[in-house]
Amino acid sequence: MEGRNVGMLGRWKIGRRWVLGIILTFQLSNIPTVVAAQKRAITFDDYIALKTVSDPQLSPDGKWVAYTVSTPSLQDNRNVSRVWVVEVATGKSRQLTGGPGSDRQPRWSPDGKTLAFISTRDSGAQVWVLPIAGGDARKVSSLADGASDPIWLPDGSGLLVVSDIKWPPHQEIDQRNGSYPTEARIWTELMWRHWDDFRAGKRQHLFRVGVATGTATDLTPVDHDVPTIATSGDGDVTVSPDSKDILVAMHADTSVADNTNVDLYAVDGPVLRRVTTSPGADNTPRYSPDNHWASYLSMERAGFEADRVRLMLMRRNDGMTEGANAIDATAGWSLSVGSYSWCPNSKCVYAVVEERGRDKIYRIDIPSFRRSVVVSSGVNTSVQVAPDGRTLVYLHQTNTQPAEVWVPRSRRSICRRSKNSASSARWAIRCSGGRRSRRASTPRADIRSST
Repeated sequence: MEGRNVGMLGRWKIGRRWVLGIILTFQLSNIPTVVAAQKRAITFDDYIALKTVSDPQLSPDGKWVAYTVSTPSLQDNRNVSRVWVVEVATGKSRQLTGGPGSDRQPRWSPDGKTLAFISTRDSGAQVWVLPIAGGDARKVSSLADGASDPIWLPDGSGLLVVSDIKWPPHQEIDQRNGSYPTEARIWTELMWRHWDDFRAGKRQHLFRVGVATGTATDLTPVDHDVPTIATSGDGDVTVSPDSKDILVAMHADTSVADNTNVDLYAVDGPVLRRVTTSPGADNTPRYSPDNHWASYLSMERAGFEADRVRLMLMRRNDGMTEGANAIDATAGWSLSVGSYSWCPNSKCVYAVVEERGRDKIYRIDIPSFRRSVVVSSGVNTSVQVAPDGRTLVYLHQTNTQPAEVWVPRSRRSICRRSKNSASSARWAIRCSGGRRSRRASTPRADIRSST
């Protein structure tokens, strides 16, 4: 399918809202129209045929959204993911990648001319780039243990990626593996496994990968996971708009398994400079577009993995982040911020906030910290703000509809989903504060899996 681009242009989170999402989004309304008319119960074959939309990424000019569509493969016992793009103005979409392996985590270059993504088509999960104007996808990274979570540097010269490495370089198992090699390991630390990921003998580090050369440089050669794995947030690496500063969330204590003390660190060459000092978990750093603020999410109390999550702001003077004088932008609030995005003019933040069984989208004005609800219905995630500062792009789902890419229409606050989406049959265009519009059809046949 991809071959040549010729035109335009997980880990499970076992929480109440996600379990409900899995169970309740696959209702009869998502089965093909003829089947739904028969009013029969959903079957396993219906369930396994449902596709999943995730990870929407708004282009720098606000005209396009790249996202991932995952198709279950019962035979291979895995999902096959492809990158799609949809035009914001018209809702017209097309599949952008195909071929062997899976493609995920699309990320627009700063100039909007190139799309980077993670693909398993060659040598494991590596970074690939695809010119939007036309051309073939090109592999950029060749890291031994693969790459994930790509972030473009603002000047477009490279990307930051996360990769596992063998740590320490010389291990007991190497000395033991002579004539009779074995995979048996000796663990001397409590943090030997995180969920289903065995961490003994390796670390997660942050690398810079040059787009032109593919050269990978370890930016965090320390005996810690960078970014943190335990008590992590929604993206724990950020780079300043001038490309000069990088913030990461890192668990630097000698013992990781029995405490939650994650702090933000500035990457200054081979040295990591501590920026925050809260005894709880600080993560999800972001820089404001005007480079005047650095923000992050914070749990105040030590040892709490489910403490209230606050949105914190730090001023930046002469490029330095003042962590000692952090401001709580959600002071006096009883709710938690799950993820957030800055407005292009740096005068507000759009935050996802869990409230009464829904994930609402709030607008928080800066520096007054006035809060207002923008989207109140359903479960909403991955919110992004267009250059006009008003148009939002986000994933929206309810207990009867799976996640789709939505864009609110400014005048009537009515949402519109991307065409060629994961669910099928019929859907009503609706959003917070909006009125029901005409019903539209999205045939399942519009989504095709390439081979």
